[in-house]
Amino acid sequence: MSGITVNDKVWEHFNGFKKWQKNTQSIRTLFTCKIRDDKEVVFDEEVDEFKGEGRQGKILFDAYGEHCQNMFKELNLNEPQFIFLKVFYTSKDGSETDKVVCIFW
Repeated sequence: MSGITVNDKVWEHFNGFKKWQKNTQSIRTLFTCKIRDDKEVVFDEEVDEFKGEGRQGKILFDAYGEHCQNMFKELNLNEPQFIFLKVFYTSKDGSETDKVVCIFW
C-alpha cells in the first residue's frame, strides 16, 4: 500500500456523480481531485455541468462529448490529478448506458 488515503468528500462526490437519470437534460460533466501533502486524495473542483436543454438521444451525447473535450483544455496538466468523467456508450445488447471513468497522471 502507498499509504495515501481518500478523503470522505471525494467518496461522497463520486457517489453523487455516478447517478444520472436517463431523462435528465443536465449532466455533471467531470470533477478533479489532487493529492495533498503526499498523504491524501482530496476533492479539487467540479469543472462544469453540461446543460442539454432541447437535445435528445444521440444529439445530446454528441454535444456532451464535445463539451467534455473543451473542459479538458482548461485543466492544469502541470501537477498530478485525478479526473472523473462520465462516458456514455451503447452496450452489446443495444441499450444506452454510462460509466464513470477515472483518468490520472
